[in-house]
Amino acid sequence: NTKNHIRSDNVFYSVGLEDKFMQCSIEFHLCPIIINHFPIISVLDLQLEHTLNTPQLNYCQVSWEDFSKILTSQLNIIPLP
Repeated sequence: NTKNHIRSDNVFYSVGLEDKFMQCSIEFHLCPIIINHFPIISVLDLQLEHTLNTPQLNYCQVSWEDFSKILTSQLNIIPLP
């Protein structure tokens, strides 16, 4: 260990995460003894975006008799080819 603290390490990240970095720092106090690399601690903002809940149709609760009547009436409106 040369006690040379100027050796830089690389921080890798995926494309699109650059704007998510809140902090990136070297934590010397977490470094093991006799090693020339330092732990780099990165803090990312990974909050999820809020989305609207789209209601899901429950086909088990359909009144198929009513559905069939309405479908038949709507299909009768369409002219034959």
